[in-house]
Amino acid sequence: MNTTINLWGPNWQSTQVNHGTHPYRDNNPGDIVAGRFVNSQGAIGTDGRFGVFPTAGQGSQALDTLLHGSSYNNLSINDAVTRYAPGFENNTAGYQQFLTNALGVSGNTPLSSLSSSQMQTLENAISRYEGFNAAGNYSVTTTSVITVP
Repeated sequence: MNTTINLWGPNWQSTQVNHGTHPYRDNNPGDIVAGRFVNSQGAIGTDGRFGVFPTAGQGSQALDTLLHGSSYNNLSINDAVTRYAPGFENNTAGYQQFLTNALGVSGNTPLSSLSSSQMQTLENAISRYEGFNAAGNYSVTTTSVITVP
């Protein structure tokens, strides 16, 4: 699927993301659903369902903030995945297994007990599972200068 999203940034640089998964095109490594939370994290819009961030770094920071927030921090890994990726639209059991394999811990492990490096591993695993690092993702960057008379 080819989709173009124009993002304007410093020095009038326009990045056109032409091909890839939703999380890649949206700079949203966790594929976080659009709404009040993503808006509070600097999202610049929505693709219809998921938040769109100006940079992948901001999308990653939003995922980190979400997982450290009160809605997730005290949940077990399995309970967090059940909330984050409900069974009506995901293979929740497969997702849980993927994350616990990546971390090498039980699904009953609370997020609050994970070390900083384990949280980073968790966030990276979520990004992988959501398709942020999928083969075939690529972007084309062009720089435009706008002259105002």
